[in-house]
Amino acid sequence: SEPTAYSHYNEFKAGSSVLALYPDTTCFYKAYVATPPSQSNPNPSHRRDYMIEFEDENEVTGRSEPMRVPQKYTLRLPM
Repeated sequence: SEPTAYSHYNEFKAGSSVLALYPDTTCFYKAYVATPPSQSNPNPSHRRDYMIEFEDENEVTGRSEPMRVPQKYTLRLPM
């Protein structure tokens, strides 16, 4: 379940490198937090998700447009 309050203990801040589940797949990819849940608008089911930019070599910036990814599918990037 989602936290009732967000802090640096339970939320990745904007710019953090993460592994995130690419929408409509079963694969995790390296990505970056564009907007953390505490700063995003709830989706239609009242869930606050991360807005994630995936690495994308086809884009000039090297990143995709931000995509909505549920918190439970956004993981700390292993070192």
